[in-house]
Amino acid sequence: SCPMVRRGAPPQWGRGGQSTGENPKIQRKLPIRADAAGLLQLSQDAGLKQVERIVIPQLKAWKWNPDLATHALKALAKRGFVRLCLHTLNVMRRSEVTPLTAHYNAALAASAEVKEWTVTLFLLERMQQDEAAVNDDTVKETMRSCKAWERALEFWMLLRSRDTGLSVASHNHAMAAMIQAPKLALEIFENVRDDPGLGADGMSYSLAIACYGRLQQWKDSLRMMEEMSNNALVPEALHFASAISALGRSSEWERSVSLWQDVKAGADAGGFFAIVTTLAHQQKWSLALEVLKEMIAEDLDPKQTMQGIVSKVVDRSGQRTET
Repeated sequence: SCPMVRRGAPPQWGRGGQSTGENPKIQRKLPIRADAAGLLQLSQDAGLKQVERIVIPQLKAWKWNPDLATHALKALAKRGFVRLCLHTLNVMRRSEVTPLTAHYNAALAASAEVKEWTVTLFLLERMQQDEAAVNDDTVKETMRSCKAWERALEFWMLLRSRDTGLSVASHNHAMAAMIQAPKLALEIFENVRDDPGLGADGMSYSLAIACYGRLQQWKDSLRMMEEMSNNALVPEALHFASAISALGRSSEWERSVSLWQDVKAGADAGGFFAIVTTLAHQQKWSLALEVLKEMIAEDLDPKQTMQGIVSKVVDRSGQRTET
């Protein structure tokens, strides 16, 4: 049962706002739409009274189908309207329509869009008051709101203290947020890998490979690839791209090229990005441009992002005439 449900409350709702009650037919008949048109017409600095006039008439429908509230909050979050999300949650709480995890996650997404960690902290405190469970999306949006790894670490410790049963995906979100502190990120990886109830997945290993690369421990990056195979995990394009970057960070560009030759047949844009930047930073211009041409030929740089990056590297190196 959902931990946020109280005695005497209306139908129970799961973590994602989906009904677990006994009226599925009614739920299927209710339309699921954004119901945010009025809210989106407001200025992002609109006051609580303005939000009340729009939200209160919709609360009855929201109470029966919380997904409607979720869609409305997500629409606001996409525009980064943090203030309106907060007002909407306040109106719900005042009207005894207790926000659920999905509603708070939508507001956290708005906070993440504008990197407002103080708002994120406020929302996490409100979640605890309302007994809303923490899930993977909670962790994801919380981590996204952090500009610095130190803040991500603080939030991760807070979330872990509330829910020690967080999934592998949540641990991966924390690792990604602390990639600038690779030793700490690797501690999280080791905890996941050594926990029989979790076990590292493909994303965990990709992040670990990247962390070792940042530490210029390229042999450990390649060891992670071997460890994956030993654990019945098949390295994919993402892992090869991380390994190529790790070799590049250690100035092992020849090994990068060798690995690239082995895997380029199945490479995606990330793999091309890794080898081109590695070669460009090592000032191997001819090789970098040769790979870039292959990337363009396969239409893997439609927005010319990679071309722009290489151009900037070339400009900084003073090699414009040569290339």
